[in-house]
Amino acid sequence: MKANIETIAEHLKFARYADAAAGCRQVLKVRPNDPNALHFLGLADWHLGGDAGKCAGLIEQAIKQRPGHAAMH
Repeated sequence: MKANIETIAEHLKFARYADAAAGCRQVLKVRPNDPNALHFLGLADWHLGGDAGKCAGLIEQAIKQRPGHAAMH
């Protein structure tokens, strides 16, 4: 499965959080600082019951990459 941000966003939209998280991890292997993948992984992991601090940390990393992008706040 080749992950892309559009597919990951669709997984999140339809509450397929495990699929979204797996896709984010694929993207981050190739592009470790991808802001969308970091943001979406933080959201997906939170919905999966992940550590809130780690999830927030991922979202904070995404915001640092794109501070002016309102959807990441």
